[in-house]
Amino acid sequence: MKRDTSKRTGAVWAAARRVFNLPTLFFGLTAAAALALPSAMSARVGVEEPWAFLGAAGLGWLYFQVKFCRQSGRQAALDVAAIVFGFLLVWELAVTKRDMLPYVFVPAPENVFNVFISDYRMIASGFGRSIFLLLSGFSASLAAGVILGTAVGWIPRLRNAVFPIAKAISTVPALIYSPYLVVMMPTFTSASIFVIFCGAFWMLFMNMIQRVGTIDARIINTARILNVRTPAMIFKIILPWSLPHILNDMTTVLSISVMTLTVAEMIGAERGMGFYVRRSLDYANYTQASSPIRPTPRRTSPKRGRKSGGRPAVRPITSWRASAPAAPSAGRARSSSRSTPPSASSPWSRRPRPSSRWAKAAATASRG
Repeated sequence: MKRDTSKRTGAVWAAARRVFNLPTLFFGLTAAAALALPSAMSARVGVEEPWAFLGAAGLGWLYFQVKFCRQSGRQAALDVAAIVFGFLLVWELAVTKRDMLPYVFVPAPENVFNVFISDYRMIASGFGRSIFLLLSGFSASLAAGVILGTAVGWIPRLRNAVFPIAKAISTVPALIYSPYLVVMMPTFTSASIFVIFCGAFWMLFMNMIQRVGTIDARIINTARILNVRTPAMIFKIILPWSLPHILNDMTTVLSISVMTLTVAEMIGAERGMGFYVRRSLDYANYTQASSPIRPTPRRTSPKRGRKSGGRPAVRPITSWRASAPAAPSAGRARSSSRSTPPSASSPWSRRPRPSSRWAKAAATASRG
């Protein structure tokens, strides 16, 4: 009876810990604030419905419950979830409900998460393109780094000659020469793959040289005593011995590849995660920039003003940074019209000059 009672008490205590904890409290407060409290930001800018935001938070809470059920890493899952849901709660209260931050630079979480629903096609297209470029460049750098690093590290003379040069070249990050590669390569796809390759290759190459060169000499001598040939030595001894270190390096190399890809896409891509962020920032659309989405640029049609004599009041722009040239003043326009005629491509050249009008009127009066 005592054992059954203790087991029931332990089960009840485990269920209570699963429900009554800090991440669950933060998640509940976030949901209550999003649904019940009035929004102060809605007075200045439109705020979307909170269902997308609460749905994403609910999926995160379910994932936390799955991780929390496991014995290993339970405390780490509890701490990480508390930080994430605490951040969401502060974001919701400070931005949407209290309007304490500028809404242009810090958008509401409802607007940010709603972008994933309204522009899901752009997300899927850009994400798929970025993943293709990332896997292509990373796979090429992994294969080349392992193969060439093994070959250079196995031959002492070649290792002593190549390793100092590779060490000097690897100190230059790929982000520095990525703009030149984007311009010089024939296509952006080849340029992106080559930039990712350069960013990940040197680390794998140098680490492979060091591991092959520092392998225990007793292992090599034992294999030579057993008359093991070089191909068998490489594929059955060296590569299996270096495989755990390669897997450890892949996480760091993959993060470097993602960073390099994002910078390359922000320079010259037409779609992708980095391209969406760059276009969103160019149009000052920080809601879409927070969740890398490609904005839809709006072009302003030229309007004709009455007071300006038919001059275009607003010129079409392709970026929020571009601005229409200021109209010249009356005195400046007269002096410039006497000295140099306006160019044919200028919108101001379409308006006839006052002098020509008076000349035409005088010629008509003289004929009459």
